[in-house]
Amino acid sequence: MQYNTIVEKDESGLQMILNAANKFEKGKYMYAITERHFSKNDILDIILFVREYKNKLDKEHYALARFALNFNKQYATDNNKCFTTAEKIFNRIRSTISGSKKIYKKFCKRNMKPIPPIVKEDNYASIFKRSTLLSAFRDGDLFDFMHYEDVVYELFDELEECFKKLIMCLALCHAVIWEEEQIRKSPERCLKIYHDCFNQIVDNTKYMIRLFRKNSSTTELDEIGEKMKSAKSLQKFICDGYHNYNTTSFNIHVVTKVLNDEQDATPVETLLWQQDFQMIKKARCVIAHFDELEPEGQKGKLYGPTVTAFMLWTGVGLSDSKRKMFVEEYFNKEYKGKYKTVKVGAVNSAITSIIKEDTDFNIKECNDKIEKIISKYMNNDRLFSNVI
Repeated sequence: MQYNTIVEKDESGLQMILNAANKFEKGKYMYAITERHFSKNDILDIILFVREYKNKLDKEHYALARFALNFNKQYATDNNKCFTTAEKIFNRIRSTISGSKKIYKKFCKRNMKPIPPIVKEDNYASIFKRSTLLSAFRDGDLFDFMHYEDVVYELFDELEECFKKLIMCLALCHAVIWEEEQIRKSPERCLKIYHDCFNQIVDNTKYMIRLFRKNSSTTELDEIGEKMKSAKSLQKFICDGYHNYNTTSFNIHVVTKVLNDEQDATPVETLLWQQDFQMIKKARCVIAHFDELEPEGQKGKLYGPTVTAFMLWTGVGLSDSKRKMFVEEYFNKEYKGKYKTVKVGAVNSAITSIIKEDTDFNIKECNDKIEKIISKYMNNDRLFSNVI
């Protein structure tokens, strides 16, 4: 017989499992054992499953307790437009929910009726209604463990402990949701949490705030960046600085560098590479030393395939608009070498030849030369020295 295991990801779903767990008692358990006609091996298998499930439940309960400790003390939370608090909690106790379903399903009757064709799962009876562990039978005095093997008593103990743990976990879920609702109804508590979180962020980012204030000097704040400018070897400087700067200094360095990089990038570079400032500076470095790629073509012009290989290496892509922008608005204006620049038609022709493999040009060899230029000049040229 088919059963559904649907549990809604909201408070009603939590309550449904909690109600089921609270119904566990000796009489229902013994009735379930007799109804299901378990063999000794069946019971031993369930014991092993329940023990493994309890371990997972303990881990998720511990993690949930840590989450609950601080969740309602935070004024702002991530993903709150996508998930309700109940859904966030469900996502943290996946094994707990899944394991509880499996336990109740093991105690559902297995009638060998033919399965109706193409029936949706929500049309099947719920395991939380049909499991023999949740039967209406309540008289535990009709059954005595002495008439059964020890494994029956052992499974009862395991399940009893398991459901106690499950109830504690689900009760904590409800407590988090209930407290959130109470805080939202209390202006005083909301205001206190707002001010506490506000002051904590101010304290943690006070140096960052100074970076945005008018007339503030980023030079005096970015200790790492200033020392990096005068370093003879960027790699050695980074190695020497490992575990020698505090987190505040490093955070200031990162923010300062990002802000400076954004100001340094031209509109065309931003259109070509968006926020990839490292690629922007790599491209500048290669163009500054482009003649080392031996790009000479006919009549003193640059060789089209070399320019094309460089364009593809930067990740610009093959769209007509980006190709035209790269050649006419970027490369031809930035290149200051000894050869004449190419037109976009030469690049288009080279792309066709490369795609059809109808050329003697070795694009891999060209890429290797580009990488050598990066390795040779990136850490030495002052223009590119702040690129890691």
